[in-house]
Amino acid sequence: MRLLPRFRPTVARPTLLAAALLTGLVLVAPQASLGQTTRGTYEERVTTVGNVGLTISNIGTYGNAFTGDYQLKGNPSAEYPIRSKVEHIFDGGLWIGAEVNGTPLVTTAAVDDPNGYTPTDQGYEFTSTTPIVERSSLTDSPFFTPTAISQQDFLIDFSDSATRRPGTTIPIPNHTPLGASVHLETYAYNYAFADFFVIFNYTITNRSSSTWNNVYLGSWTDPVVKNVLEQNPAGAAFFADGSNGVIDSIATGFEYNGNLSNSARSAVGVRPLGGTYRDRAFGIGIQNPAQPNGTSFSFRTWQFGNLTDPDLGVPANDRDRYERMKTTLPERFRAQLRQPSNRTILVAIGALPEIKPGETVKVAFAIVFADQPKIGPSYPDGTLLQLARNASWPQRAYNGEDRNGNGVLDAGEDRNGDGQIERYTLPSPPDAPRVRVIPGDKKVTLYFDRRAEASVDPLSSEQDFEGYRIYRTDPGAELRAGQNISRDLVLVREYDKPGDQIGLDAGLPVALAQPITGAQLGFVGDTTRYIYKEEINNLLNGWQYTLAVIAFDKGDPRQGLTSLESSRFSTLARVVPGTPPTGSAAGAMTVGVYPNPYYAHAAWDGPGESTRKIVFNHLPAHASIRIYTLAGDLVKELDHQAETYDGRDISWYRTYGSQDDPRTTTDERTRFSGGEHAWDLLSANGQAIATGLYLFTVKDSDTGDIQRGKFLIVK
Repeated sequence: MRLLPRFRPTVARPTLLAAALLTGLVLVAPQASLGQTTRGTYEERVTTVGNVGLTISNIGTYGNAFTGDYQLKGNPSAEYPIRSKVEHIFDGGLWIGAEVNGTPLVTTAAVDDPNGYTPTDQGYEFTSTTPIVERSSLTDSPFFTPTAISQQDFLIDFSDSATRRPGTTIPIPNHTPLGASVHLETYAYNYAFADFFVIFNYTITNRSSSTWNNVYLGSWTDPVVKNVLEQNPAGAAFFADGSNGVIDSIATGFEYNGNLSNSARSAVGVRPLGGTYRDRAFGIGIQNPAQPNGTSFSFRTWQFGNLTDPDLGVPANDRDRYERMKTTLPERFRAQLRQPSNRTILVAIGALPEIKPGETVKVAFAIVFADQPKIGPSYPDGTLLQLARNASWPQRAYNGEDRNGNGVLDAGEDRNGDGQIERYTLPSPPDAPRVRVIPGDKKVTLYFDRRAEASVDPLSSEQDFEGYRIYRTDPGAELRAGQNISRDLVLVREYDKPGDQIGLDAGLPVALAQPITGAQLGFVGDTTRYIYKEEINNLLNGWQYTLAVIAFDKGDPRQGLTSLESSRFSTLARVVPGTPPTGSAAGAMTVGVYPNPYYAHAAWDGPGESTRKIVFNHLPAHASIRIYTLAGDLVKELDHQAETYDGRDISWYRTYGSQDDPRTTTDERTRFSGGEHAWDLLSANGQAIATGLYLFTVKDSDTGDIQRGKFLIVK
C-alpha cells in the first residue's frame, strides 16, 4: 500500500537492479526495436504509430510509472499528443476477479504503488518469460505480416500461476493464483480518425482445476494528466490535480487535469468494448444466453493513500477488490470527483456465471485520449465531448461486421459469409505516399511517390484514391506547451482528381519528367522512385517546420463515411530551412550569424539557458567554428560536418526536435540544410555566456581558408 507523499524516482529502478544482483536475474540488453526495453524476463515496448506513445509490458501492465528508461531514454508512459510531453497514465493493467470455492480472488496486473512495478512489490501478479512479438499491417514495416490487425500489434503472453518471479527466489507477496493464462494483443492505428486509442484484446483461459464463479473482468488505471516539461513527475503535487468521472452512456471512466493553470488540455478514458463467452458475444446491454441478465458495467475510483473510506478508499485485499469490481460508485459521489485530487480508476464488466477449467473468455478494453478541439466548448467540457466522440472509434473497430453492436450478424453484415463476426475492421484511407523532405534556403522541397493512387479500400474493394494534401506547422509551433502536431498542421496545398465534383477538382501534381530515386537525393539505400516534386517557399531560415504529405479518398456515402486521410504521422518530417554549404552554391559566401545582435528570449528560444540558440550560416561543408571573447579567450569550438549535422549537440533540438526520441529513426530526425550550425550560447564547460561582443573564426577543413566575424549578445 503506498503512502503519502507520493514520490516517483527519477533514476533507473534500483530495486530491480539490486534484486538482479542478489538473485542472479539476467539483465539483457535491449533488442533492435524502437522504444523497446528488456530487463531479464521483464520487457517493455512503446506504441510508435499514430498519436499515442503508450508503454506496454509483457507482464500485463501499461504505462512505465515514469521510472527507469522514462528519464534515461525518454520512453513515454502514455503520451498524447505524440511528442507533446503531456502524460496521462502512471501505470495500469488487467484485473480478473472470481469466486473460487466460495472465496473471492482477484489477480491484478498492477495496483496502487508509488514506484510502479518492482519484483518485490505486491499487486503485480502476472509473470512472463516470453518476449513481446510485434506485427504490422504496413507493407514497408520490418514487422509486416498479412495477419496483423493494425499498423502496430503487440502480442504478449503471461499468467498468474507463478508464486515467484521467474528466474529468481523473489516471492510475489500476498498472491493466491487463479490459474489464469492470458494472451494479450494490443492494436494501435495510424489513421487520422483512429490514432488516439490503443485496444487491449485479452484471451483468458482457466488453467486451474477449479471453476471460477461470478467472474468480473476489469481494467485498472492510475491516471495523471500533466505536461512533464512544466512539472517533474515526482512528488505528491504532481499527482494531485486529477478530476475524474464516468460517461455512463458509453461506459467510459476518465480523468482530466482539474488545475486549469496547467497547459495540459487533454483527457484519458478507459472503455470496455465487449467480449466473447461460450462462443457468444457479450457487452454492455447485450443479452447472452449464458448470461440471462446481460452484462453490467461498474465504475470505481478511489483516493490514493486513503485507507479508511469504504467507498473512496484504497481496497486493501482481494475481497475488497472483488466488491469494487462488482458494484459501481454511488451517484452521490459523482460531483466531488471533479474536485482535483489523486485518484485511480477501475472499469469492469461482468458477471460471467462461471468459467470451468480449460474454458476461455475473450474481453477487450480501449484506452482513449482526446485533446481540446479547435472549435467548440472550452476546457474541460470541450475535451470531454471530444473524448466521447473518440471513444466511438475503438468500439466501431471492435464491432467490425456487427455494425449495430447487438452481438449478432444481421442481414447484410456478414461480408465474407462465414457466419462469424469479423472484428477489428475499420474503413481504410489510401496508403500514405513515401516522402522525402529536403530543406533549402527559405524553402523546403518535397518528393513523393504515387503508391497511394493504387490503394484499394478493403470494404468497397474499389480504388477510391482522390488526391493529396500537404500540411506544415507555423514557425514556433513546437514551443507551445502541450503541442498537438496533428492539430497544429496547417493545409498549404491540395491536389485532387478533376471532374468528379469531389474536393477542389484542381488536378493532381505535375509529375517529374524522369522519376528520381531516394539514393539520388542523398538517402543511402533508398530505391523508391519519387514521381512528384513540390517546393514550399517563403519559409524562415533557422526555424523548425513539421511537414506531412497525405493521400485522401472519395469517401463512401453508402457506409456513411466522409473522405478519409492517410496518416499524417507516417510522413511527418521536421526540417530547418537554411543556406546550403558554400561549396555547393555559386560563389563563396561570407559566413554570418543570426540573429545578430542576439537579444535574450529570442522568439525561438525555450524557457531556460540551455534552450537558446543562434545560428552560423553560409558555412563550408566541413568546418571548425571557434568563438572567442574580446580578450581572446576561447569560449567554444564547434565541429561542422554537413552530411551528419543533426543538431543533437544542443538542448534546443533534443527538446523541441525529435533528435533523442526513441521512436525516431535516423532518417526521421530534424533535417538541416548543411550550411548552418546552431549554438546554444553555452561555453565549453556548460556555462551561460554574458552580455558582450564576441569574435568567431570559421576554418574550412577542406581548403584551410579562414573567415572571421563578430556578433553581439544582449541579455
